[in-house]
Amino acid sequence: MKKKLEKILILGMALMLVLSTITLYEPQKVSGVATDKPEKTTIKTYSSGVGTGTGYMDITWKAMSGATNYKLLISNGYNYEIFTTGNVTAWTTKGKKIFPTQTEINQGKYAFHTDGKGVEFASDPRALYENGYKAGSTFGLRNQQKYIVRVMAVYSSGDGPTSDITDAYMPPETLPAKPDKSIISAYSSGAGTGTGYMDISWKPVSGAIDYKVVISNGYNYEYFTTGNNTSWSTKGKKIFPTSAEISQGKYAFHSDGKGAEFASDPRDLYEVGYKAGSTFGLRNQKKYIVRVLAVYPWGDGLTSDITEVYMPKEKMAKPVVTTHELESDNSKGYLNISWRPSPDALSYKIGLFNGFDYQYINVGNVTSWSTKGRKIWATEEELDAGQYRLHVNGDGSELPIDPMRTYSVAYQVNPSVNYSDRLFYYTRVIAVYEDGESPVSDATTQTMPIPDIGDTDTDEAVINENSGYIDLYWAPVDNASEYKVWISDGKNFKEYSAGDQNFWSSNDQKIWPTNEELERGLGQLHDDGNGTDLALKPSQLYKLNNTAYKDYDGYVTRVTAYDEKGHIIGHHQFLDINIQTILEPADELPEPEILEIIENAPLDEEVMLPSKDNGLLKSASGGYITSKTTSSKRLKKVGFLNYHPDFSKSYNSAGYNFAPSIRRSASVSLSLGYGMISFTIDGNKNGGSTYSKSANEKKKSRPAIKGEVWKTYYTLRYYSGGGNLYRTEYKSYNSTKKEEVYITYP
Repeated sequence: MKKKLEKILILGMALMLVLSTITLYEPQKVSGVATDKPEKTTIKTYSSGVGTGTGYMDITWKAMSGATNYKLLISNGYNYEIFTTGNVTAWTTKGKKIFPTQTEINQGKYAFHTDGKGVEFASDPRALYENGYKAGSTFGLRNQQKYIVRVMAVYSSGDGPTSDITDAYMPPETLPAKPDKSIISAYSSGAGTGTGYMDISWKPVSGAIDYKVVISNGYNYEYFTTGNNTSWSTKGKKIFPTSAEISQGKYAFHSDGKGAEFASDPRDLYEVGYKAGSTFGLRNQKKYIVRVLAVYPWGDGLTSDITEVYMPKEKMAKPVVTTHELESDNSKGYLNISWRPSPDALSYKIGLFNGFDYQYINVGNVTSWSTKGRKIWATEEELDAGQYRLHVNGDGSELPIDPMRTYSVAYQVNPSVNYSDRLFYYTRVIAVYEDGESPVSDATTQTMPIPDIGDTDTDEAVINENSGYIDLYWAPVDNASEYKVWISDGKNFKEYSAGDQNFWSSNDQKIWPTNEELERGLGQLHDDGNGTDLALKPSQLYKLNNTAYKDYDGYVTRVTAYDEKGHIIGHHQFLDINIQTILEPADELPEPEILEIIENAPLDEEVMLPSKDNGLLKSASGGYITSKTTSSKRLKKVGFLNYHPDFSKSYNSAGYNFAPSIRRSASVSLSLGYGMISFTIDGNKNGGSTYSKSANEKKKSRPAIKGEVWKTYYTLRYYSGGGNLYRTEYKSYNSTKKEEVYITYP
C-alpha cells in the first residue's frame, strides 16, 4: 500500500511538472500581450500549367498587434503541419516543394517536406488524404479536393490561438469558359429623381458557387458579390456616390449602403474618373458597362463580355397648373402651366385632355406656357355638331369654366371613355430630346375658379334595415336659375336637377340600383324612378364598379349652380355623408310623445288650374310642424299639405297624389300632382301658420268645388340619447279645424 501511494505521488508530481511547461491561453491575453484569434486567411490558388497536375496557393492575412512571427497550419489529411513564415502577412507555397512526391504517396506517406525535396501541391489531394485516412486520421478529409489552412500569430510569450479554417481549391488546368453576357433592364426611380436602377440577370454556370457583378465607375471596375443567384438589382443598395462626393472628386462606389441610387446620367461621375487618370474611355458617355463573373470553389473565373445599359429617359414631373377666369368673359378661363426643365431637352409638349384622349402642342424650349389667347378649345358650334377635338392651330375657343359639355360630347362619340361628370382639366408634359421623347408625366388635375356654394348642410335618415335617404341643403346663389345634385356610383357622378330650390332629398326618388340589378352586375344609378332608396352600405355598388371607394360606405355628392344661360356659377363637394345605422331594436323603443302641431291654414287665394288638368285634384292647404327634441326623439321642420278625399273613390288615401318638398328656411314649396298633372305653390310664412301663394301667373280655371280639409301627413324621426337617428315614421294627423278651399274650373 505504501509503495502504491509513493507511485501515485511521483506520477502527480510529474504531471504538475508537465503542466507547468504548457502555455495557458486565455481568451484575451498571454502575459499581458493581446492574443485575439486572427481572422481567417485569404487564399488565391493558381494552376502550375496545363499537364502539370499541380498548383500553388498565395496566402494572406491581417497583421496582429504585438505579433513577432506567424505560422501557417496546413493539413496533410492526417494532421496539421506548421510552416513558420516570419513577421510577414503574405506567403506562398510556390517553389517551396512541400508536397510529397508521387512515389512517396504510392508508398503510403503523407508528411509534407521541409527540405524542399517534394513537389508543388497537387491539383487534386485525394490520394494524399487517402493515406492519412488509412493511417488512422479522423480529420474527415477523405475524398475531399480542398486544402484547409489556418494562421497563428506568435508573440514573445508564445503562440497565440489559431484562426478559423480557410478552404482552398486548386483551379482546373484549363479555366472554364467565360459566362454569357448579362441581361439588364433599367428603370427610372420616378419623376424628378434623376436616378434609376438596374435589374441584372445571367445564365447559370456549371460548378459556380457564387457570382460577382462587375460595374465600372469610370475609373476602374468594382465587384459586388451576389451569392449563388442568377439575378441581382442595384435598387435600394445605395451604391452610387452622392452628389456631394462627386463634387469632391470622388468616384468610388459604396459598399456600406450610404450612397445614392444610380444616376440617370453618369457623365459627372465619369468626368471625375477621367480627371483622376482613367483610360476607360467613358468620359461624356451616358451608358453603364457591366460584366458578370462566376466564382468557383478555387476562386474567380473569367468575366463575361460587357453589357452596355442606358437608364431610361426620366418621366417628367407633373406640371404646376393655376387656373384663372377670363377678364372679358366670366364663362371662360385659362390655364397657366409651368414645369421643371429637363437636361438636354430641345423642346416640350403640353398635353390637354379633350374628354377622350390627350392632344399635344409643342410649345418650344420654354418651361411655362398659358392657354390664354390660344383658342385651342372646341367651339359651341362644333360641340353642337358632335365635335370635341382641340384646335392646335388657334382657331377654336377659349377654355370654358366648365369642361363637362365637351367631355359629354366626347363620351357620346366614344362610349368607352366617360369623363362627362368631371369639372377637372387634365394637363401633362413631355420633354423632347434629339433621340426621342421622355415618358409622359402624370396628369395634373385642376378646376377653373368656380365659387364655392356656402352654408351647406346634410341630414341622413334610416328608412329600414337596408335603406335610407339623404337631404342636402345649401345657400341660394345669386342669379342661379337651376341647381344640380350629383351622386356618385363609385366611378361616375349622375346628375339630378333640384330646379331652383336650394334643397334636395333622395327620399322616394328611387335612384339606387335594386338588389336584383346588383346581383346581375348592373351598377348604374337610376333617373327613371325604377330603382330603390339609397343603401345603408353603398360599398356593394362601389365594389361592382371596381373603384377606390370599394371599402367606403359613405356617399360622394356635390351640388352645382347654373345661371339662365346654363353657365356654372357655383359648386360644392359634400364630404363624408354616411346614413346612420339602427342603434337600438325597434321593439324596445318607447311610444313617441305627442308633439306640438300647428294647425293647418287655408291658402289665402284660390288655386288656378289649366283647363287641360285632371279634375281629380280637389283641394289643398299648407302648414308645418315645429321641431321638438326629447331624450329619445326629435322632429325636424317639415312642409306638408292636406287633401280632400271625398270627391273621388279612386283617390289614394295614402296621399299618393301629393308630394311635399322641404325647404331649409321657414317656408315650404308644395308640389301637387296626379299622374302627369302637377303645379307648384311657393309659400312664404306670413306669421302663425299661414302661407301665402307667390305671384304665379293665373291659368285658365274650372268651376269652383267646395270641400273640407281634414288630414295632414308628417314625418316623425326617432333619435337616441347620443343624437343618432335610428328610425323614421310617416304619420297622419286628423285636424279638428275645417277650412274651405276652392278650386275653380271653367
